[in-house]
Amino acid sequence: MRRLRLLVPAFAALALACGSVPSDAWLRAKAAGDRATGSGRLTEAASAYAEAQRAARWPRDRDEAQLLEAATWKRLGAYDKATAAYRDLLQRSPQGGRAERATFELAEVALAAGDAPAGFRLLEAALVAWPGSGHAPRALARLVSYTRDAAGDAAALALYDSLLVRLASSELDETLRYGRATLLEARGDAEGALAGWLACAERHPYPFGALFDDALWHAADAEEHLGRPERAAEHLREMLRVREPSTFGGSYDRPRFPEAQLRLARLLRDALHDRAGARRELARVYDEFPASRLCDDALWDAARLAREEGDAAAACSLGARLVRDLPTSRYAACVAAVCAEVKPPPGTRCRAYVLEALGGAAR
Repeated sequence: MRRLRLLVPAFAALALACGSVPSDAWLRAKAAGDRATGSGRLTEAASAYAEAQRAARWPRDRDEAQLLEAATWKRLGAYDKATAAYRDLLQRSPQGGRAERATFELAEVALAAGDAPAGFRLLEAALVAWPGSGHAPRALARLVSYTRDAAGDAAALALYDSLLVRLASSELDETLRYGRATLLEARGDAEGALAGWLACAERHPYPFGALFDDALWHAADAEEHLGRPERAAEHLREMLRVREPSTFGGSYDRPRFPEAQLRLARLLRDALHDRAGARRELARVYDEFPASRLCDDALWDAARLAREEGDAAAACSLGARLVRDLPTSRYAACVAAVCAEVKPPPGTRCRAYVLEALGGAAR
């Protein structure tokens, strides 16, 4: 403990030497601005932040104070002063620690002032300058929406294409590709949307691609719409092939994984008429995703298939598992429809809509 106390002054001196400690005058002026802001005295706050800039020892502190001054002018509706402050900050510190936020805020000031064309031009410039910013995804969504409303879908697609060229190696590439494919789907271009989603999944694979599973899910949608269920099934398999267990139990499952597993089973059953394959894939739902809300759907579908194929032992085994493990499921109350030997949970009533697919009557 004594050695730690002796080291504190040394670290303080080192911090001062490295330029990390603001001047006392800067601290006083900024504190005055913060107090004025908290009390709603915004004009006074702006003046205090301007004083803090003059008192700053380091560029970082000056930029912080100027950012606060600009934000205060924006709150006051003094958009010319806010714009001037943001532009001055960017001119003095184009790559400083506050430049990213100032670039996006400059666009926001123009939008707040009612100059939408200028605001969205600035927003596009901010995206190109700072595609890795946390502000970028929302800014992109707003920019695309504005472009569609102002000039139509063709203009929005042209915007996507332009940004993809300029930001191909950025963190925004995946979002751009996914958004472009979604727009193509909305326009009824299933082939174009399919190509876009597949490119998105290929360029940004699991585990780093945040939209990998969503892209393949929508690719499967497009294939089904185009009458190619076998290819839809392959996209679902591609998604599920990347599934991996975690080191300490559980898995790294994404929300789409159990949905994709059940969807694959139903594709095999209904579109590809591979009932044996469907039963195998259904078993994977309740065996590999035991916490999923889809387990009862999978157990019920598997029991139905077994019953339809005359495999009474499997139907009864699956029905018993459904009642034992998921007694509150709507299907548990109807278990007698797939195996008369299995009793439903006490006090439950089978609903007619559950039996419709079986051609039965409610009990």
